[in-house]
Amino acid sequence: MKPVIAITAKTEELRNRQQVTLPDAYGKAIENAGGVPVILPIIKHKSNITSLARYADGFLFSGGDDIRPGYYGEEQILDLTLSPDERTEFEIALLNEVIRLKKPVLGICLGAQLINVALGGSLYQDIPTQVPAPLDHRSVHNVLIKKGTLLYRIFNAPPPLMGGGEGEGEQKVFSSEKIRLIIAPRHIERAGEIERLVKMQGLEVVRRTELNSSKMNTIPYNTVMIVDTIGELATLYCMADVVIIGGSFIPHGGQNPLEAIYYKRPVIFGQHMFNFQEITEEILVNGAGVSVDNREDLARVLIELLNDPDMRKKMGEKGYQIIQKNRGTVEKNLVIVEKYL
Repeated sequence: MKPVIAITAKTEELRNRQQVTLPDAYGKAIENAGGVPVILPIIKHKSNITSLARYADGFLFSGGDDIRPGYYGEEQILDLTLSPDERTEFEIALLNEVIRLKKPVLGICLGAQLINVALGGSLYQDIPTQVPAPLDHRSVHNVLIKKGTLLYRIFNAPPPLMGGGEGEGEQKVFSSEKIRLIIAPRHIERAGEIERLVKMQGLEVVRRTELNSSKMNTIPYNTVMIVDTIGELATLYCMADVVIIGGSFIPHGGQNPLEAIYYKRPVIFGQHMFNFQEITEEILVNGAGVSVDNREDLARVLIELLNDPDMRKKMGEKGYQIIQKNRGTVEKNLVIVEKYL
């Protein structure tokens, strides 16, 4: 039986009536992971909250506006957009029941705030003014995973490596003993074909859709993951330590490297990046990526990068600087065009 995952939601006025709303990405992500999503309205009666906590197998506390600072003992210092107290009260009550029953919980955005506050923590209302030299939290930063948890067992492996958008004939280039390889095909209908090719190399394979929240989900380090879902590239780039640009090792032409460097990941590509020639040259000139000629070069560069986290970090920062430098390109071009209108 598939696990039932309950998702908290926002209540807002639409067409003169209060309605429960939630971005559909939450439900799709849970379905892709093998679960059954259930959206929760705000419930007031404690007995119903207890029943709900017993019913679902896991709980996702979703995003929304900020929690009122009074919940963590502070005066409001900014003009914050606040989540309704009604929602906060319901979700704290639900969380307490879920924790008592030892059910798994994930918090995203507001949900992470709520879990922290409900467990006695506090929040920074405005990171730029309250924290010296803060991280750019809307970009990418490191996350520490607690030892002994399911996430730690999954990710405490040799650095994950991601290949995006492989072309036909290209999978034969990639084989390794101690790298967690994640292959994200450009066309997911090729997942079966890629699985067959990987197995021909003597490697074990698991598809993304085969993974679920079960505690039995222990993936050996040498297992190759094939991504047969849509809409998860950003998450995968955040997980990866190195990104290989698919399509660039055969005359097909490489995939777009911009998203990988946006997430501050060093990129490796072959000699066939003609369809992204300008950005490829900029990546190479700025030291944000490496171009390789053959299998031997790929192995050498990979070993260097995977054994040198400082180098990976520097290359990632250089790639992100390229993104920052080119922000507003459309607006700049419009200004030029307007002069001739």
